[in-house]
Amino acid sequence: MFKILSVKDGKARFTIFYIGVVMKKILLTCTIAISLLSVEALANTWKSKNLTEESCKMGDANSCFKAGMAAELQSDYQKALTLYKIGCDLNNSRACNEIGVLFGTNTFGKEKQSNAIKYYQKACNLGNGLGCKNLGFIYSRGIGVEQNSSMTVELYKKSCELNSSEGCKDYGWLFESGKFVQRDPKKAIKLYTKSCDLGNSIGCKNLAWMYQNGDGVKQDFKMALKLYDKSCKGDYSVGCLNLGFMYERALGTKQNYQQALKYYQKACTLGDSFGCKNLGWLYQNGLGIKKDAQIASKLYAKACQENISDGCLNLGVLYENGDGVKQDKKMALKLYDKSCQLGNGIGCNNLGLMYDNGDGVKQNKQIAIKLYKQACQLGANIGCNNLGLSYDNGDGVKQDKQKALKLYKQTCAKDNAKGCLRAGVIYYFGRIGKKDYPKALQYFDKSCKLGYDKGCEYYDILKDEMK
Repeated sequence: MFKILSVKDGKARFTIFYIGVVMKKILLTCTIAISLLSVEALANTWKSKNLTEESCKMGDANSCFKAGMAAELQSDYQKALTLYKIGCDLNNSRACNEIGVLFGTNTFGKEKQSNAIKYYQKACNLGNGLGCKNLGFIYSRGIGVEQNSSMTVELYKKSCELNSSEGCKDYGWLFESGKFVQRDPKKAIKLYTKSCDLGNSIGCKNLAWMYQNGDGVKQDFKMALKLYDKSCKGDYSVGCLNLGFMYERALGTKQNYQQALKYYQKACTLGDSFGCKNLGWLYQNGLGIKKDAQIASKLYAKACQENISDGCLNLGVLYENGDGVKQDKKMALKLYDKSCQLGNGIGCNNLGLMYDNGDGVKQNKQIAIKLYKQACQLGANIGCNNLGLSYDNGDGVKQDKQKALKLYKQTCAKDNAKGCLRAGVIYYFGRIGKKDYPKALQYFDKSCKLGYDKGCEYYDILKDEMK
């Protein structure tokens, strides 16, 4: 804290020593004062709690609700239930709703879950919008009661009319999805707007999504960005995730990887596994931050543990290449397998390649073909291309140029440059009949325009031949 002066200066040394003694006394005094304040604050908390419970016993319904909340925060659910019941009997709507929540979330066992209905109903009858919304949810799922779509719609509507942000949000979702009602995106926007204005972060995110995709409203990335920002400020992880995506992809704003990093970090911290995966991607590729594959591997592992298929896939790539982790082909195989089982086509393709090449596992062409087919069915162009190549060369399967061409064309139609090139090659060399230069040129041209250099080379060669 203090600059050390020359040792020769005795006065200086004495001054420093004296100041040190004084500081120790001051610190000790402050510590005692803080300790006394802490004790006093704790005493006041317990005093306030006891007074609240006493007020409840004297018939103050709101005190019963507050005392119940205090007991619930301390995980004393039985005491909370007792206090809420006193409050509910005194017609405190919030107390009635909280009883419904306790029963509805199986706090006292699944067999008592149906008890939630009568308390949500009473809360709703007393004008509690959240009670109406919760009752509507029960009818929408048929929890302890027969599913009833008309009751769901009616209760969500009432909840919103009572200015419950949750009710407006869920009522809006019915119109966005077309569940139980005719789909009406414009009505959904109106309801999400009210929910967002009432401070509901999910309502803001849902409204942003409508603007981002131009659903029921003119597409407006800047408005979407603004709404995602509001959602994120309310600590809704998906709002932060989508806000990060907007900055990463330059939607409604200039591309800004530092901002994307910031919001993916917040999403990840808030428990969003996709946020962790996207954050890992920025670290792996050095976007907005110094490249660090080790940190990326930890983020991917976190996402993979939550069954995010891309997290498993990307972590598998790191293990296969020894990037940020010790190279481990068997671990890569395991991660690609998990990614594939989670429905990731590229994961299936990468697993197929390892079996195809005998990389980290005994070579098995038949398993590779099966995995390429699975990848292709899951929409991974690279899987379709590899399957086409197998048919083209008769590798692990009976040679069939027609099937190969069909697969190449399929991927080319989805703007896969290699698929276009390979389709062009089949027509160029006449591998399914006569040579067809015009068709070959067409596919080479598309491959080139998609940015594939080999496509451009073949296009130039064939163009010269056709002169």
